[in-house]
Amino acid sequence: MVPRSLRRLVATGNKDDLAACVAFLADAKDGAVRRRALEGMAEAVKGRQFDAPENWSATLAALRADRDPEVQRLVRSLAVSFRDPQAIRRALEIARDGTRLAAERVAALRDLALARPEEARPTLLDLLARERDADLRCEACRALAGYDGPDLARHVLAGWKTYPPPVRSEAVNLLAGRREWAGALLAAVGTKAVPRTDLSDNTILRMRALRDKKLDEQILAVWGRFRDTPAELAALIDRMRKELAAAPGSFERGRKVFDNHCAKCHQFEGRGHDVGPNLDGAARDIEYLLANILDPNRVVGQPYFLRLVTLKNGRVESGLLAAEDETTLTLKGENGALKVLARKEIEEVLVQEKSIMPEGLAGAMTARDFRDLIRYLMRNP
Repeated sequence: MVPRSLRRLVATGNKDDLAACVAFLADAKDGAVRRRALEGMAEAVKGRQFDAPENWSATLAALRADRDPEVQRLVRSLAVSFRDPQAIRRALEIARDGTRLAAERVAALRDLALARPEEARPTLLDLLARERDADLRCEACRALAGYDGPDLARHVLAGWKTYPPPVRSEAVNLLAGRREWAGALLAAVGTKAVPRTDLSDNTILRMRALRDKKLDEQILAVWGRFRDTPAELAALIDRMRKELAAAPGSFERGRKVFDNHCAKCHQFEGRGHDVGPNLDGAARDIEYLLANILDPNRVVGQPYFLRLVTLKNGRVESGLLAAEDETTLTLKGENGALKVLARKEIEEVLVQEKSIMPEGLAGAMTARDFRDLIRYLMRNP
């Protein structure tokens, strides 16, 4: 009851309701109740910032005396939502600290993504370029979406060859969201600094939502037509069906192909992310797999329709609808990343009856990779 009640009060946007939530935190003597209350508030304010209620400063001092590490993480996150400069500086220190647990640094990066302090920009770019942990690099890349400037695209593209597949995916998502950055990304594809296969038709769909004639001309020059025709997809399915019989597949190599191409959106045997359908319950016959992997838009369930959200600052975000209320809309993207968007910042929402999964996925992998993937998926029907 406690987290649900506080979530509903925060959702009203009323400053008196917010102050009442803070007062409840101050009065909660039981540690478990205090923690649950903080969880409810932190969930409710996620992706938004508020003016701190007058009773926040006194409550903050009391909360900082709690020795529970999870309470301290939640308090820092809440303080960032209340535009607390000290909490923002602390988040930056934690993000930089390589001796901290990765989970702590990821949480700090999410706080920085909300606050968008200018002094965090060099740290985010440095983490993207040099950090060893792929999850931290991905989170730094997501946080950079809140910044402006044409030089950002140049910095991101400079390290492309060093990025593992999940980081490249996040970098594509980042650069496809603004006109100048999208143009730089397409130019890099044109010079082969970025492999064409690092982009998908959904990347192009998002760029086209920017409604820029010059960008559309670049797309035509370096990418070609927006999507394959059904006839071309049918021909691809026929070709890959023949490839399956050309040689045996490898289960272990197939597991790696799944991790690189599928795990960012699907779960299978306890691996991957919960974005698209869970593959544990999917059929395992060859025809089903060929059609659903290579032509995912043949049948798309309503929960998996793609949303394209244009913000008033000119950025375009895309993903599946994860949640919405009167004040926010939450999208879920690859690797399970959530983006909480304030409705007051949204210009337009388009719903595409199209899967977030790119068509012709085999174009991003070799025939051997595809054989190995099918072998891995079919092992446990």
